Amino acid sequence: MKTNYKTSICAVIFSLVWSSSSTATEKDDLIANIVTGGTHEFEDERHTVEVSNCTMTTYRWKNHETAGWTLWSSFKFAMNEGHFTKDGNAPNERYFISVISANVAVEHDTAEFASWIFYIHAPEVASFERSNLRPQEEGDRISSRNNGTTHHIREEDRAIVMLEGPEVNAKAKLFTESFRQYVAKYCTFLG
Repeated sequence: MKTNYKTSICAVIFSLVWSSSSTATEKDDLIANIVTGGTHEFEDERHTVEVSNCTMTTYRWKNHETAGWTLWSSFKFAMNEGHFTKDGNAPNERYFISVISANVAVEHDTAEFASWIFYIHAPEVASFERSNLRPQEEGDRISSRNNGTTHHIREEDRAIVMLEGPEVNAKAKLFTESFRQYVAKYCTFLG
């Protein structure tokens, strides 16, 4: 039996192109979920995140009483170096929720506050950029943002995201689950 090498080669090339295009779509979907989960606006704060390959940058803007909307803080870190803690009250979750109102039992569908913390594997660190409207601390250095006039930077072994307002539980769940899937598939040696 004679093998048609041209047909076999074409089949292999087609399958590689098809699988890489479906992987790109899945990757884009996970990034979109991370951004959707990390983007929130409530009262005087706005939050969003960016994913560039396997680097994440978080942004928190605050409507400051004298300066108006300003970038209040930003974390940048290698996604494969960040891991979440578990919530002691909900061991399967990688974020913490609570309500702001006093004397209200915390239910996942009524949460008004959600936060998640990335602990960065040593020796790696997260770059933590903060507005000059906040107090500087020893070891801070000048940021290059706006020619070094508006922000300062320091290194941290953790990064935190805090969201307040409606729908934060769903956003926290979407963010943390999508983040973990993305890192496992696209940011690890075996991924």
